[in-house]
Amino acid sequence: MLENTIDEAIAALRQSSSSNRIFDANAALDRLDGDVELFAMLIDVFQQDSVELFDQLSAALASGNLGQVERSAHSLKGLAANFDAKDAAQAAFAIEQSARARDAAPIAAFASELAVQLDKLRQALAQWEAN
Repeated sequence: MLENTIDEAIAALRQSSSSNRIFDANAALDRLDGDVELFAMLIDVFQQDSVELFDQLSAALASGNLGQVERSAHSLKGLAANFDAKDAAQAAFAIEQSARARDAAPIAAFASELAVQLDKLRQALAQWEAN
């Protein structure tokens, strides 16, 4: 039963990612009053911090430290939200909620999906910067 719920949640994340943009530069820039320089700085922070935070999340998951898993997922959710990257933020939120509920069972599957979404976001942001 729990496995079906996890599979359904991951399917919903994947379905939403196929129909949405990876991030919304216009919405993010609107929040920054059009400050492209600040947006570029946020991209640089994301590119570095998202890797470190995901590594922390993975290590915490491996050691069973759900408190650290929750904190890392929360930080990743915030980083993704800066860019209106809904799929990455949703995947991080699913991990955060599971860790908060002390339900470790679905976290590995959610973490795999988060890794995919973060990689897509890193690539999309790098491409945006290159243009």
